[in-house]
Amino acid sequence: GHFHASETPYYELRLESDDPAKADALTQAFEKALAALNMEYEAKRSGDRLGATSVTRLEPGAMDRYEREKLLARKGRFEQYKHQYLLTEILHDES
Repeated sequence: GHFHASETPYYELRLESDDPAKADALTQAFEKALAALNMEYEAKRSGDRLGATSVTRLEPGAMDRYEREKLLARKGRFEQYKHQYLLTEILHDES
């Protein structure tokens, strides 16, 4: 997820899905799991200090293509590459 520095910060969940209903169900499960694992997350969510998780649906295969491009840009130094599941930079909304 990306962390956004908008009025109310929120996490962005990027997932490959061509099924909006499945994407919504996964997002709700993601939020429930975060709340169960982290009491601070639950408190911030219920206290309006953290917005609902935003979902960005990607076409199937998009993440693999992105990783391949990054590897090619590294000229094939595969052994040092670590897959990033969680991106932690803060994005500033252009609005």
